[in-house]
Amino acid sequence: VRIIEGLADLEARDSSGQDTTLRIRMRELRDTGQAFSLTIIGPSGRFLEADGRTAGARAVVWVTDTTIKGLEESSARGKLEEARQVIARDPTAFLDMLGKAPFPAWRVSGMGKLQWVNPSYIEAVDGVNLDRVLDRQIMLDQASADQARKTISEGADIDETRHMVVNGERRAMRVLTFPLSGGAGAMAFDVTAQENAREELNRHVRAHDETLNHVADAVAIFGADRKLTFYNKAFRDMWDLDESFLLDRPNHGQLLDRLRERRKLPARTNYAEWRAEELSYYLDIDGVKEDTWSLPDDRTLSVTRQRHPMGGLLLLFKDITGELNLQTKFNAIVKTQASTLDNLHEAVVVFGGDGRLKLFNKAFERLWSLDHDELKDHPDYSDVIEDCVPLFHDLDVWDAIKGHITDPSARARQSTTGEMRRSDGSILTYLTHPLPDGNTLIAFADVTATRRVESALRDRAEAFEAADRLKTEFVRNVSYQLRSPLTVIFGYAELLETKRNGDLTERQTDYVSA
Repeated sequence: VRIIEGLADLEARDSSGQDTTLRIRMRELRDTGQAFSLTIIGPSGRFLEADGRTAGARAVVWVTDTTIKGLEESSARGKLEEARQVIARDPTAFLDMLGKAPFPAWRVSGMGKLQWVNPSYIEAVDGVNLDRVLDRQIMLDQASADQARKTISEGADIDETRHMVVNGERRAMRVLTFPLSGGAGAMAFDVTAQENAREELNRHVRAHDETLNHVADAVAIFGADRKLTFYNKAFRDMWDLDESFLLDRPNHGQLLDRLRERRKLPARTNYAEWRAEELSYYLDIDGVKEDTWSLPDDRTLSVTRQRHPMGGLLLLFKDITGELNLQTKFNAIVKTQASTLDNLHEAVVVFGGDGRLKLFNKAFERLWSLDHDELKDHPDYSDVIEDCVPLFHDLDVWDAIKGHITDPSARARQSTTGEMRRSDGSILTYLTHPLPDGNTLIAFADVTATRRVESALRDRAEAFEAADRLKTEFVRNVSYQLRSPLTVIFGYAELLETKRNGDLTERQTDYVSA
């Protein structure tokens, strides 16, 4: 109070350049709450800055020595006036704004003592009112007091984030302290939501990394600075790279160079151009890029590059050597099967469970006079049969065959056989057989010639049977007609042998014996 009283009537100027005194402006501050900023010309040519404003029910005045030594008085006054106009105008508006701010703000003296706090600060520390906070020097937390003292001693801004109790709750607060004339100012922002979101994101990233570490494919993630930020075990094993090299976080270009030195990259006539193209994907916004690498060790890799949500690039390497070998073998088997089917005499066709044509041979085309190009388009069963009906009109048979194709029940998935007599006079036998993959095979065989031979053989057999019956009947009739005369002859022969009517000559005896 004595210091203020001693300065109250000294010559002073306000921000507009008008002459006034500290006493006049303090009276206006108490009566109307009008803030002020003055430059006081003190004894021995010293210059003092006086800033006054309300803080709750109090009127607060800051007095700062801003004397500029080593300069002429006119120059000093000019620089002081320039500084005063900037400093005197902005702090008033700034403190008015901070008084209404929804975040804690405060000012400490050069000794680290609280000089002013805003209402949000009072609420944060449960301080009831400004007087109580200033009287008891209630700090937001001890670390905030230490941070303010460090700012004063070092003359530098400090930005720290830490947890503290605010309004009775544990919150994450970002505390900013910055040097001011005669002390330091501070603000605290509640960043709990941001910190929670950051922690949640970190948990997701860790879970994502853990998941990637267990996948079979090799994964590497490069950050926006093109440095390696993540790799999984499969990546390290695929490229046989030293752990120490990977832990040093090489950039993408260095990794490519190391792989080239170890002859693990595809052969390229212009490596520099290819390398630049690989690195250009960081600037590509079109999304996923896929490629295939054929390595010198006969491996084939599928390479996928995509922009990472956190910036940078994600690379996915998949060894498809085995798949390509299997595909080659499968294609060879398919060609062999197709060649085998085309050389079969029987007509063979395969339909899927959805009723669409999957496979057919040339004999099937010829047997039903179908168009090859239409069959290649995998038409539906109904479309195929529509072209077959002119040769075989029984729609019930065609519907029954369709049921065996499309009905997934165990009763329907049974092998069946049948015969078709077509309008052109030919005779076909057919077989339906369910396949393990859910498809159904249908085979047709032209048995017209066989049936004709069977008919001819049947007719011949019937003719032989008729002739045999005639022969048997003839013998039976002849035997019946000769039975009585022979009996009489046998009787007379036996009578002559008895010699009852006299002896027979030798020739007669021979006749009778015969």
